Amino acid sequence: MIKVYVAGPLSTGGYSDSCKNIRHAIDVGHELMTKGFAPYVPHYSHFANLFHMQTWQDWMDQDKIWVHSCDALLRLPGESKGADVEVGWAQAARIPVFTTIDGLVAWAKER
Repeated sequence: MIKVYVAGPLSTGGYSDSCKNIRHAIDVGHELMTKGFAPYVPHYSHFANLFHMQTWQDWMDQDKIWVHSCDALLRLPGESKGADVEVGWAQAARIPVFTTIDGLVAWAKER
């Protein structure tokens, strides 16, 4: 099973935007699951952070480990400092980066 890191905006904007970003990432993760991928959606950390507050850097340190554990990265649209950093990590490690699910699926079929 191909492991896919889902990178995208989380806390950009206000609370309403954060909720929309989290929901979108979870929906994308679910879609990837239905297509046979094993997605890692770091946006779930929002819920952990409600009970065990960590800094942005703490979460990024964790995310770096997960990016390097994945076979591919899917970059969701929208401005995000963290997602841009995650894309940089993937590119440096020669992990393929995709901006569409269709592109990811096509790549997976050719693997």
